[in-house]
Amino acid sequence: MVVEAAANGTSAVASTAVPEEALIDGVTGFKVPSFDPRDYAQKLCDLIYNQDNWSRLSLAAVRHARKYDHIEVAKQYLELIEKYSKR
Repeated sequence: MVVEAAANGTSAVASTAVPEEALIDGVTGFKVPSFDPRDYAQKLCDLIYNQDNWSRLSLAAVRHARKYDHIEVAKQYLELIEKYSKR
């Protein structure tokens, strides 16, 4: 759901269990290395109440999510198939 949120311009606040491919800490959202809900709340506040943060992370999230667009992924598969079928 992190990539879907990013595709819509919503940066995520998630645990460190989320892979780097889905959420780049400090670039497309925030990762919280804790189970303490107060740490999550603090990161959410950092995101919500800092308009510059919100804008920067939101734009980066949208750009990052484009790599996972189904059309782009299909093109990559076709390129691989063409490359390896010529052997």
